[in-house]
Amino acid sequence: MHRYETLQSVQWPWLMSALLLLCIAGCESRDVVEAGTGSEVAFAKESVLDVGGDLTLRDEQVPTEAKDEPQAEASAAPDLAGAQNDFQKYIAKLKAEDGWKQTPSGITYRVLTEGAGPSPDDNDIALMNYMGTFLDGREFDSSYARGQPVKLSAESVIQGWAEIMKMMRPGDVYEVVIPYELAYGKSGVPPRIPPFTPLKFNMQMHSFEIVPNP
Repeated sequence: MHRYETLQSVQWPWLMSALLLLCIAGCESRDVVEAGTGSEVAFAKESVLDVGGDLTLRDEQVPTEAKDEPQAEASAAPDLAGAQNDFQKYIAKLKAEDGWKQTPSGITYRVLTEGAGPSPDDNDIALMNYMGTFLDGREFDSSYARGQPVKLSAESVIQGWAEIMKMMRPGDVYEVVIPYELAYGKSGVPPRIPPFTPLKFNMQMHSFEIVPNP
């Protein structure tokens, strides 16, 4: 009996420690799963990077090492003037067509389908479909291709998207051309999206959920 009590006193703390470690490991795993699947606002870090860029990555959020890559910036710099000239010609051609408009910030867009109702604020969560291409028509990402829309807020995406999202209403479908300054800027998202690259999107807003301001 004395020996049993001695073994019990030795084994009990060890068992408690093991159970505690298992509990901690389980809690940490659950947090990772919830962060990856429960917060759909950060969808682009899982989806867009697979084939193109990252809609949630603003220019000021580009990692320091990416901003400090002189080779990428230097290689793009000699062609920047020519690329900007080509971009302005492209925009001028669009604006000569019916329906195209331009925001004061320089985003060129047209409404393909008109919806109805209010527009979302910065922190509201919108259900969106989109297709992103370069100006030559090459596709770099599409929620349509993945077969499901995505949830995101205007405060979580690139500046051009944020501006247009706050103009849209449920049911709207926009065709949008975003200058590089309001997309991924001078850094781009190498190697998929080069520096100084304007982008074109088809954006469809299905609905949005109002999120009260904190």
